[in-house]
Amino acid sequence: MADSLPLNQSEEVLELGATGIEMQAPGLQGQVVWHGRREPVAVRAESQESQQLRDAIQEAGLSDLATIELNAETPPLPPGYQRILLDEVAPNEVLFDVPVTSLDEQQFAIYIDEDGAVSLEFPQESAAAPAGTRSARGLSRRYRIPLRQAAGRPQSENRLMGALALKIIKFVARKALGAAAGVAIKSAAQLWENKCRGAQGFHGGSVDQLLAAIPIPVTDWKALQKQKALLFIHGTTSTTAGAFQGLKQFSAVSQELYQRYGNRVLGFNHHTLTKCVAQNVIDFHDALPEGEYYFDIVCHSRGGLVARSLLALSHQQLCALSNVTWSSPANKKVKIEKIFMVGTPNAATDLADPNDVPRLLNRLATVISLIDIAGPILALGAVLSAASDVVEKLQHLPGLCDMSPNSPLLAALNVKSNFANDYWAVQANFRPSGSLAAVLEKGAQALVFKDKENDLIVPTAGVSVTPAFDLAQVNPVRFFQFNGDDVNHVNYFYQQEVWDKALAFLP
Repeated sequence: MADSLPLNQSEEVLELGATGIEMQAPGLQGQVVWHGRREPVAVRAESQESQQLRDAIQEAGLSDLATIELNAETPPLPPGYQRILLDEVAPNEVLFDVPVTSLDEQQFAIYIDEDGAVSLEFPQESAAAPAGTRSARGLSRRYRIPLRQAAGRPQSENRLMGALALKIIKFVARKALGAAAGVAIKSAAQLWENKCRGAQGFHGGSVDQLLAAIPIPVTDWKALQKQKALLFIHGTTSTTAGAFQGLKQFSAVSQELYQRYGNRVLGFNHHTLTKCVAQNVIDFHDALPEGEYYFDIVCHSRGGLVARSLLALSHQQLCALSNVTWSSPANKKVKIEKIFMVGTPNAATDLADPNDVPRLLNRLATVISLIDIAGPILALGAVLSAASDVVEKLQHLPGLCDMSPNSPLLAALNVKSNFANDYWAVQANFRPSGSLAAVLEKGAQALVFKDKENDLIVPTAGVSVTPAFDLAQVNPVRFFQFNGDDVNHVNYFYQQEVWDKALAFLP
């Protein structure tokens, strides 16, 4: 059963019962409700987060330590407010000291506001507090969480919350992997990919089979020999089924594509967090039997970098970028012809800065929470797994670093070349409307690039303009941009116009 206490804008430290958590919220007026650890087989009073969030926590291998519900409005800061003391708690903040059960426990918090926007909050410090202080119970993690003011998004659109419109802060944890996980697995993200993205490699069949949750591996390689096939390559944390699910809404398009390519349509599932793009390309070649293969490619986001690497990078470059010794498969010929790139970070995305992984994870988590169809495309379990790595200081995720501004991969790809005639680019300048716009205007998640037009994840112009090509100028018939019509990074393939452009470009 849940416990509760009133919040009366007091400086007092509140002890949240058996959770062992201590809380201070001097600016809040209302009520705090808390739920203790959720054991796998135990019955616990239901908190208000959604089943989707609970499933993602389990998928990420995290323990649900406690859930805090704040039924209180976030006050505005008084005019001219300045923090005087270093440990002062501002009126729009809450401070938590969360006990640690073991030295190798890695914690972080998931904060969901009234509008459904999500942020991942990381502890400030870890220290054994001296007796007589706020953390006298022992080893703890301290969290200072700025609270966002509600924009008033309808509760029906709040996807990670239950029936009540309130703030939820969940504390989750896992044990540090390191030695316990062995040499082969060094990160929570790798564990997640091995578990939840286990169906790797080439798969195909009818459009329903191609986009099924459990893909059918390609076995009839003879049918692909020396004849052009259409290949789908997905983006970060996704799958063929997740990234291109929108194709199911356009039966005439899928029929036309399958007819043009003689039913030679397939996808390539691959790990996007813990493997770099060059390693994805090596895996691609290794998975092909001997023979000659010809592909046109439809790709989304990071998948466009895989496609371009298949076309443009040499064996020597692939070995250098992946830091592996690789022998090119004998008796294999692969030719990439047309590449239809949608939302690809060809000129990088600032969100992939390896020194600021939390910003990227917060962006992904919020997009998942605010955009209805984002879940299959950007997996929340993957985001939470990567957050575990951040806590453990394992921030280097090779698959993300490839999209950063200083990426060696992009330096290798973005040289002057003759490949521009093989590309078509689709990009979007996303301008949200309705209640979503109200949430984003609050700036709660820094969802909008302050100085660049963007599609929520990728700078708009960076899809078609790089040091290697400028499709908007050089080849305008192979470039298209959505402007201000709610098209964003996760719903491109639900737009008829995207498929119309693909049909116009592909033979």
